Amino acid sequence: MCIKLLNAAHSQSGTEFQFSIEVKSMKNFRRAKLMITSMMAAFALVLSMESKATLITLSQASFASPDVTFSEVPIGTALNGLTINGFTFSETISNTFVSNIGPGNTSNITQPSALGNDNPVGEIITIAMPSLMSEFGFGYALLAVGTVLDDVTITLFNGAIDLGSLTYSASPDPSFPGGFAGIGSTNAFDSAEIVFSSSAAAFDFDNISANAVPEPATFALLSLGLAGLGFGKRRKQI
Repeated sequence: MCIKLLNAAHSQSGTEFQFSIEVKSMKNFRRAKLMITSMMAAFALVLSMESKATLITLSQASFASPDVTFSEVPIGTALNGLTINGFTFSETISNTFVSNIGPGNTSNITQPSALGNDNPVGEIITIAMPSLMSEFGFGYALLAVGTVLDDVTITLFNGAIDLGSLTYSASPDPSFPGGFAGIGSTNAFDSAEIVFSSSAAAFDFDNISANAVPEPATFALLSLGLAGLGFGKRRKQI
């Protein structure tokens, strides 16, 4: 007797489980059934984690020291195509450079920083992460006056899948409007898109931070491993 379960695919991460269990006698049928049940439970856990994902706003206190401060590269380096500590930056319009002539040091920016001299319509900054993340954030400032509502939007992606977005508002920090834009997700993500409001003549951002999580496949493999250990222990007891 052979029990097969093929192509149990994880739609969002691309993980695919394929396994076949041979049962040589009815005596072993219950053992095989237990193992299959454990495997399917682990797979269902991964799916449920993705389907119940939500996004939350995070403060700077949610992160340790920044992963990117832009002090790692020379002043004048173009942001588009730049990689720092595994974080890769790209722009739809090449507009941003590492600079020390932005708004100066604020509560959330320490020069040098990434300065967008202009803020052209259609400008999107994409940051590809070095691994799957659960939290992400950065400090920023705008060339504007007073409080600016809905001034920056962060959209998270896992591959091509849009996980959702959050929008933030800036207040004087202490002179130019700015703040810290932090986002957390119950879904792992591998990239983030940043769009600054066109109401600002220019923008500046710095101190990029991210907190990593194990890949979904790692969760599944760990669960399957634990299931296998339980199956082996049960087999010795029978």
